[in-house]
Amino acid sequence: PPHWHSRAAAALSEGFTFLANLTAVDEVGHSDHIRVLLWLENPDDGVTLRLAALADRDDPHLPDLADILP
Repeated sequence: PPHWHSRAAAALSEGFTFLANLTAVDEVGHSDHIRVLLWLENPDDGVTLRLAALADRDDPHLPDLADILP
């Protein structure tokens, strides 16, 4: 997760400014992680970008994106 915030910031600067979806999937039975998925869309051409990060189930934290997402 150390690149979660910087990857999202880079995507926003590249025009992926529409937050299409933010969700999480508990990988119970498969791993000890929670998979966090972020879909951003470029409103100019409709191209979508998916970012994913794994958060440890015992300490499920990722850097906050509230400072870069409106």
